[in-house]
Amino acid sequence: MFILPERDLKLNGVQQLVTSIEGESWAKINAYDYYEVSTLGRVLSRAYKEPRILAPRPLKNYPYLRVSLSKDGVVTDHYIHRLVLEAFIGPCPVDMEACHRDDDKTNNRLDNLFWGTHQENLSSRVTHRDSSGRFSRPNWSEYFLGIANAAAARGDCIRRQVGSVLVDENNIIRGLGFNGSVPGGKSCLAGECPRCLSDVPSGTSYEGCIELHSEDNCLRNSDTTGAKELTIYITCAPCNQCKTLLFDAGVSRAVWPAGHLDFRAKL
Repeated sequence: MFILPERDLKLNGVQQLVTSIEGESWAKINAYDYYEVSTLGRVLSRAYKEPRILAPRPLKNYPYLRVSLSKDGVVTDHYIHRLVLEAFIGPCPVDMEACHRDDDKTNNRLDNLFWGTHQENLSSRVTHRDSSGRFSRPNWSEYFLGIANAAAARGDCIRRQVGSVLVDENNIIRGLGFNGSVPGGKSCLAGECPRCLSDVPSGTSYEGCIELHSEDNCLRNSDTTGAKELTIYITCAPCNQCKTLLFDAGVSRAVWPAGHLDFRAKL
C-alpha cells in the first residue's frame, strides 16, 4: 500500500527531489517498506513516482531532528540519528544510547554518530561554543539533563544510578530525585538488595527491589504548588510502572537523552 504524497508532505513539511551526493550510501529502514536513510543523515521516501527527501523537524527546546514515518495507517516519529545508527551499525546495545561526536544534534552523518554510554554522551557537552568559538549556553533540555545526571551520582544501586529533575512551565526546578531506598532504609551499594544480588535480567522482577526509582523519589520530594505544566528530565527511559506514576501525578512530559514521551497525548 503506497502512502499518499499529501500525507508525507503534511507530516514532514517541504520535501526535495533526490539529488546524488558523492560518497553517500543508502540503507532500508527496518520495518518500513518505502523509507531509506543515508550515511549523511538524509531520509528518503519511495512512495512517489520519483523518490523524495523528507524534511526533518526539531522539537521545541529539543534540538534532535526527527521525521514521521507511516505504515499501515500508523504514524510514528523517529529520531534521525537513531535511524542512521540502526541501519548502518545495528540495534542499540543494552544500556547504550546514540551519541554525537561533535555535540551538534543536527549533524546526523554516520561518521559523527556512535552507540555509547550515557557518560560518553555527556562528555561532549561539557564545553559549549558557537560557530565562532565563543562560549555559548546549553539549551534547557541539555541543562536539566545535566542536572539529572548530577543527581544520579547519589543513586544507591549497584546496577544503575538514575537521576531525575522535575521542572515547571517557567523552567523552575520543582523537585530532584535519584534511585534509592527511603531515608534510613537498606542500601543496595552495601549489598542489601536481594534483586541486585540475583541474576534476574535488567528491567524485570522488581518485587525483590528495596529501592524507589528516581522518578518516584523526585515526585515525593517535589513541591508543585501553582505549577500549570510539569516536565521531568531523566537520565534514562522510564519503566512502565514509572510512566503510569508520572501520568497519574499530572506530569505533562518526560525527557531522557534518547527520547521523550508526551503524556498529554494519552488524554
